[in-house]
Amino acid sequence: MTLNKLANFTLLAKLAAAGVTYGFTILLARVMTAADFGQVAVYLNLALLFSVVGACGQQMSLLRFLPPRRKNIHSPQLRGLMSNAARLTALGTVLTFAILIIAAFLARRMGGIQTLSAFSIVLGLGLILVVGWADFQAHFARGYHHIQAAIFPKEILWRLIVGIIVLVYSLAARPNAVVVLIFLFTTLVVLNIAQMRWIKSKVAMPRLSLTGRVPDDPQWRKSVIPFWVTSVSNIFLANADVICVGLFLGPEPAAYYFAANRLAMLLAFFLTSYNVVLGPMLSEAWSWGQRSQIAEMVQSTTRRTTLLTAMLGAPLFIAAPYVLQLFGSDFEQADLVFRILVLAAILNAATGPADIVLNMCGFERQAMRASAIALLVSAGLLVFGAVVGGSVGVALAVLLATGLRKILFLRQTVRLMSLRTDILAALAPSFRPHREVSL
Repeated sequence: MTLNKLANFTLLAKLAAAGVTYGFTILLARVMTAADFGQVAVYLNLALLFSVVGACGQQMSLLRFLPPRRKNIHSPQLRGLMSNAARLTALGTVLTFAILIIAAFLARRMGGIQTLSAFSIVLGLGLILVVGWADFQAHFARGYHHIQAAIFPKEILWRLIVGIIVLVYSLAARPNAVVVLIFLFTTLVVLNIAQMRWIKSKVAMPRLSLTGRVPDDPQWRKSVIPFWVTSVSNIFLANADVICVGLFLGPEPAAYYFAANRLAMLLAFFLTSYNVVLGPMLSEAWSWGQRSQIAEMVQSTTRRTTLLTAMLGAPLFIAAPYVLQLFGSDFEQADLVFRILVLAAILNAATGPADIVLNMCGFERQAMRASAIALLVSAGLLVFGAVVGGSVGVALAVLLATGLRKILFLRQTVRLMSLRTDILAALAPSFRPHREVSL
């Protein structure tokens, strides 16, 4: 199947996921108090961010190393990759959860988060475990181009089912943060089990060993730290801003910021839809020495995603207060935050998937260095923005950090591969592809 066909199917799935996500978010905003809604928002963003921290880069490892090895199920390289990746993900995720639990209860004893109950802390941070489990399975399915099994369980069914449960519950009583967290945790556990069975019905998986010896893979071992740093950097800005607002400004401002953040993330669905299928295809093309196809795929992706992002971003930018009123009349106060995040999303699309290119084409160490710089600077900008400018300051920090991060990756792709991924290069006639890229 061609890149564009796979990406179009993924885009439809992502748009369906977006519809469910926004319906779910609007529902929570309307049936919960702003403070409870803000708590759930912070926990969800903590789970999305720290599940990636706990995965130790293994989601990216599956996309990088699985496609060239997947044809021979009995190969020691495939068994070693899957066993090592699963083992490291499980260990890293459990350790991350344990460290955060200890830190949260120490902070609570010191009077830092007295408004949060012990049960809500365990449930909220427990989402890290189940989200990490779901994401590992999803990336394995992506390595085999099984997009439905990768996207449907967590990104569509999870919020759809919980949304229905919350709606029914709200007819009898107003749901608080603990109730919604219970629904989120238990539903995703059930969906993870169903997702595992779905994937096994489509793919003959190698026998995994989580405790015994498995074939060593030096290439995989060298990639662990680079992929870890880069994967955290990739998701940091999308979630750390909400967490930062919650920590520095409180749960109610976090609720308003979360609404703006999630609406702006609608613009990322176009780029994400291509990246979902682009990563494994770049890995295959690189392993087969098809350098010209890499340039064609990348520049085609940049043209299409930038156009779609700008076409949707412009009306959202103009109608920001009215769009935010979907969550409730109080949410229109986040209109400036929303507009800044829209600009950040358009900038992200217009600079192309340089980070994906470097990591899928053997330059993960160079990508790690760019990611580490971007991660440190982004964290500093977010804290400075929150202290100095509140929610608007955090949004401006996201815009600045996005620009810095993409510039760092663009410089590396030009230096290492003589390849530009930005929209100006993609629109140049000399870079336009003459044929459809296919598997």
